Amino acid sequence: MYFKIPRTGFYKEIGPHRTGEILDLPSGQFHYLGIVDLKGAKLFPEKRPVQMPFVGWRLEQIDQWSWLNPDTVIIGCLVEEGVFAVVDRGKPILRRLRG
Repeated sequence: MYFKIPRTGFYKEIGPHRTGEILDLPSGQFHYLGIVDLKGAKLFPEKRPVQMPFVGWRLEQIDQWSWLNPDTVIIGCLVEEGVFAVVDRGKPILRRLRG
C-alpha cells in the first residue's frame, strides 16, 4: 500500500514499510513505521488512534491513486516507537470528519 503526503509544492509517496520518514501529526512529529493490520494494531498495549496526514492512497504501484476528500482521513495507530497506518482487509481505514 502506498500513500501521498503533501509537501511544499509536491506530493511525496510513502510506501508500506518503515522509511525513517517523520510525519507531522496534530499531537507532534513521529516516525512512520509502515502499515499494520487492524488485528495487529489491537495487540499493542499502549496505542492511540490518530489522523494520518495522507491525502491519497493506492494498493500497488500500478494502481490508480484514490484521493481523499478534504473531510476524510486515514486512521493510524500511535505507539511508543512511532505511528502505523492501519489497514483492514487490504484497505486503509477511512473516517469522515465531523463538522
